[in-house]
Amino acid sequence: MAGSKGTFSGRVRRIAYELWHGPEYILYKDEQNVLSGFCVLHLAMRKGETAKPTIESRAVYAILNSGEPTDAILRAVYWDRKTLIDYKEPYDAPFAIPATFLRLPLTTLQEWIDELDGVSAVIQTTSYDDDRLPICTLKVAPEYVTSVFEKTWQIVADDTSDLTRVWQTIWHQMGKALQTAPALAVTGLEESFAASQQIGPEYYDIQNYQPTLDLP
Repeated sequence: MAGSKGTFSGRVRRIAYELWHGPEYILYKDEQNVLSGFCVLHLAMRKGETAKPTIESRAVYAILNSGEPTDAILRAVYWDRKTLIDYKEPYDAPFAIPATFLRLPLTTLQEWIDELDGVSAVIQTTSYDDDRLPICTLKVAPEYVTSVFEKTWQIVADDTSDLTRVWQTIWHQMGKALQTAPALAVTGLEESFAASQQIGPEYYDIQNYQPTLDLP
């Protein structure tokens, strides 16, 4: 129907994926601190089918080589389509997606970037037919002009590639950091997304995020 907004469940799924991909830039302010940065390292995973996904992303935002010592922002988001029950909710009904924002030492971020240094990757232009295979994504951008790498790939049972192994190592280390790093209040955050419509903190459920997904 012309002019139709769509469904509530479709809106939730669209925003969940936008949050999963993450903003381009984050600014955090409180009474003592100002942290900011671009997305330097982004790892994400999808399990389940395209129509009923479970997704999680873990990303670090920072300004490297700024000359001023500061910390980074560790951001994580999780969404399970099976938790969405659409009882014909109005399109604009409120909802929230589990997320967390933490303070991370730049030295930890640099260690994760160093683990990727020299790892080889294969370009595969075809995909497997099985839509249920886990999907991993990686973006590392220590310098946005001269050093950016991004890849999305499906995980099969016999995947022994160096890239998948290192990705999983960093994913696990991020999971540990998500359990121990000091939290940042979502009220002090400003996120800049590539989409023209900005997404505010009202979509975040800060109380209920837990590191969840892992590779088999």
